[in-house]
Amino acid sequence: MPENVVRERNKPLDGLRAIAVIAVVAYHLAPGALPGGFLGVDLFFVLSGFLITSLAAEELHRSGRLDLGAFWQRRLRRIVPALIPVVLVSFTLVLLFPTEADRTLKTQAAGAATFSTNWVQVVSGGSYFAESEPPLLLHLWSLAVEEQFYLLWPLLLLALWKVGRGRAGSAVPLPFAFLVLAAALLSGGLMALQFSPGADPSRLYFGTDTHGFGLLLGAWLALAGARTGPLVSEAANRVALPVGLAALGVFFVVLHDDGAAAYQGGMFAFSAVAVLVVALLRHPSGAAAELLSSRTLQWLGRRSYGIYLWHWPWTVLVAGWLPPGADHWAAAAVVPLTLGCAAVSWRYVERPVLARGLRRSGTGYLGSWRARQIRPALVGGTAALASMTVLAGAAVALSPEKTQLEEQLAAGRNAAREAAAAAARTPAPEPAPAPSTPAEGQDEPAQSALDGKAVTAIGDSVMLAAAPQLVESLPGIDVQAEAGRQMTDAPGFAAELERQGRLRQVVVIGLGTNGEFDPAVLDALLEAIGPDRRLVLITAHGERPWIPSVNDALRAFAENRDNVELRDWDAASRQATDFAPDGIHPGPQGGAVYADLMRSGE
Repeated sequence: MPENVVRERNKPLDGLRAIAVIAVVAYHLAPGALPGGFLGVDLFFVLSGFLITSLAAEELHRSGRLDLGAFWQRRLRRIVPALIPVVLVSFTLVLLFPTEADRTLKTQAAGAATFSTNWVQVVSGGSYFAESEPPLLLHLWSLAVEEQFYLLWPLLLLALWKVGRGRAGSAVPLPFAFLVLAAALLSGGLMALQFSPGADPSRLYFGTDTHGFGLLLGAWLALAGARTGPLVSEAANRVALPVGLAALGVFFVVLHDDGAAAYQGGMFAFSAVAVLVVALLRHPSGAAAELLSSRTLQWLGRRSYGIYLWHWPWTVLVAGWLPPGADHWAAAAVVPLTLGCAAVSWRYVERPVLARGLRRSGTGYLGSWRARQIRPALVGGTAALASMTVLAGAAVALSPEKTQLEEQLAAGRNAAREAAAAAARTPAPEPAPAPSTPAEGQDEPAQSALDGKAVTAIGDSVMLAAAPQLVESLPGIDVQAEAGRQMTDAPGFAAELERQGRLRQVVVIGLGTNGEFDPAVLDALLEAIGPDRRLVLITAHGERPWIPSVNDALRAFAENRDNVELRDWDAASRQATDFAPDGIHPGPQGGAVYADLMRSGE
């Protein structure tokens, strides 16, 4: 996150930045240890909104005007110089030492260049929380949100100033500050109202409209707090600040990125507590403020922007270079690499530009050449920069347009489409009677093998990934699979296929990976397909908190119903060896295991 320089540096705020970046890095390297570490970004948002608005409001108060050109130039000067080496080095490394991270670099580069990574991810359907093939520059989504705020907010602030007939020596009218607070509440409300349990919340997380409340709350504090002195007395501050910091720590530990609580008020509540902490640090005092001013936190805080920029590419690259299961080695490598790169960036890029400006820094660099003050470091640096620029350009030019999983799902979609087209030309077989209940004392009949021509398979992206193998293993099968499909969609979808005369004798359901469901949905599904058809349920597999309860519901439903069978993909998946990095989507070998399970039940 960008660090904004103010007239008198507030050291505890630098310490707060350090806490934010530590949380984010810990979340990415060991999410189980700090599940709420993603909230470090929200802490950055509050700090950025507060500091940027403080600078703009101070300029308006001092001069009665806001130099927008200078304002935007300062923001770009702070952000862009440190970003360029990250992009060049990352793209160069992924070209020289290929991993799956070498994909979609064209789109990522475009998003980075235009500060629109968050919306690029939304449009492309990217997920912040998917572990499978994460983009190399995914973390720039938050930088994009901030830059969009930096572009629009000063225009709005200047408009508020003029509407209030502001002049030098006056402050932005307090009612306008509460308009900003209302906008923050609206943003948080949009996130809460649009959240759907079980659905991927990435649109809400990436959206400037739904995740801009932290910036707006920080801006509100800057406008409202400019009229007040210390929030509490010095004695009360010594107690309130540790309590506020402890509350932030509780959020880091208990809030999870996949829970409804995070989106339905959790992130907003965290940001509100962060506002309180920042307000207390406007006039810092006490042991907690001294701790935030410690040398270690100061060092990390001043380099927090570089640490944030460098940690994610190193996390993705190192994970791609190491064998699966080597997470502890990845963390051991990523931390020193990140700190080293951030330290170099601060010393040779960020601090010189902040001190002398981009133009003077560039002029001084060129002047060394013209004056023939050529040093080995200067020559080496120039050569390295030129080489990385060429190699990074080559990486972008050669980068595939889709991730490996996207290509696999596209292949599955084509196979399913061809099978569906063939199925549409073949009338659905007449339903067979449901299997009879065995007489008392007799063994339960073994699960019977399926004939592809009698099967309609309804599933999500897991079934879609295995579609080529399903079509090969069960010739004639009708695969109706689509990414993101939920169990709640199944009854209506099956009823529509029945209405079209396309629902076959055996209906296979491979759903549940994308979220929990009310068991009553299964009753509705059984009613939709009718009593004369067989229903085959496939358990879900993956490291998702709802998977065990989904599978329990499937097993309980199949246990006492004669025309319902269970295929245990969760157990059979142990035979698969080529899962995508998310541990959910099988590759060709795993797809063959999935198809074998569906065909024979074993």
